[in-house]
Amino acid sequence: MMEELGLPENATREQVDDALWEKRLKDLGLTWDSTIAEYRDAVKARMLERRQEGLKSMREKLGLAEDATEEQVKEALRQWREDNREMMPGMGRGMGRGPGRF
Repeated sequence: MMEELGLPENATREQVDDALWEKRLKDLGLTWDSTIAEYRDAVKARMLERRQEGLKSMREKLGLAEDATEEQVKEALRQWREDNREMMPGMGRGMGRGPGRF
C-alpha cells in the first residue's frame, strides 16, 4: 500500500492519512484546493452513478426493459423473492421475527 501511495515504508500515520485523502480527491477529480461543497457534490455524483449502475444491473438480471423505473425494479425483485422463497436461507423455517418463530 505504501508504494501505491508513493510513500516510504517508514511514513508517519499523518503522511499516510494525507496520501489517502489526496488519492480520494484525485479519484473524484478534485484537488487540495477544492471546497467542501465541491467534495460533497462529487461524492453525491459518485453515489448516484453507482446507484444507477446497480439499477441497470438489476434490470438486466430481472429481465426488465432499460427504461424500467426504480419502482418496477423493486416490484420485480419482491416478486422474485416471493417466487424463490425456498432458495433463501432462513425463510419460512421459523427463523427471524413474527409468526412461526420458536
